[in-house]
Amino acid sequence: MKTKVIFTCLNFLSLIISAQIYSDASSNLPDNGAKGQSMDVRTVDIDGDEDLDIILANEFQGNTILTNDGNGNYSDSTATLLPNDNDDTLDGIFVDVDLDYDMDIYVANVMLQTISNQKVYLNDGSGKFTDGTSTILPDTYYLKALGVIAEDFNGDGLKDLYVCDRNTGSNSKDVLFLRDFVDMTNDFENRNAAIQLYPNSVKDQFTIEMPFEIGDSVSFKLIDISGKEIAVLNPENSFENRFTFNISKLDKQLPKGNYFLQIVSKGKNYTIEFVLK
Repeated sequence: MKTKVIFTCLNFLSLIISAQIYSDASSNLPDNGAKGQSMDVRTVDIDGDEDLDIILANEFQGNTILTNDGNGNYSDSTATLLPNDNDDTLDGIFVDVDLDYDMDIYVANVMLQTISNQKVYLNDGSGKFTDGTSTILPDTYYLKALGVIAEDFNGDGLKDLYVCDRNTGSNSKDVLFLRDFVDMTNDFENRNAAIQLYPNSVKDQFTIEMPFEIGDSVSFKLIDISGKEIAVLNPENSFENRFTFNISKLDKQLPKGNYFLQIVSKGKNYTIEFVLK
């Protein structure tokens, strides 16, 4: 009898605890439209105000951006932040495709009877997006895309794209986009000038080489994957446009993962991603 009472009490406490884990705060969300059918949801800080915003990948209507007021209350900011489209989207991801340390959007679109154009939306840094598909993808890709992920598939420290494509009989493969290093940050005349960083992956020390003059005033900042500045880096050695840094001499130990080196010279920003192992 005593054992049964103990178990009953424990079960009762378990029910109380379970009931307190979540509460319904759906009232914090706006309506998603008369035809809204959300297929996927992703979160990231799109506007640099240190809270999580939302993109909804929608079918039968345009996609939706919800911005956070900092307290978990969301507003529909689609009309001012996202290009107007009516694509049927099954998946969308945030990924920094142009290496300017803000999050852009890739949307995987699909149509039931036709083949839909894939879209890449570029973030201007304030959370406003423009269609940059033609400057990012190597061609106009019409796919029946069911999903997309961004990972470093070839070990060069850059995020590549893997797009799942529905087999329509004429194709039996998905699509893999490997990211070439093209500098797209602020200086479009020099966008093909590759900044070399080696070794990549980085254990403690790494070197960068700039293929163009950077001037006397240059700064180097270490940025994490969320866009937060971690440290200002001072080169241990430099010769002309070659600079060597030692991460292990920072006053904090960094976790393994992907980081950005931001280079500011002559009022222009250049950013290169690397892996800390």
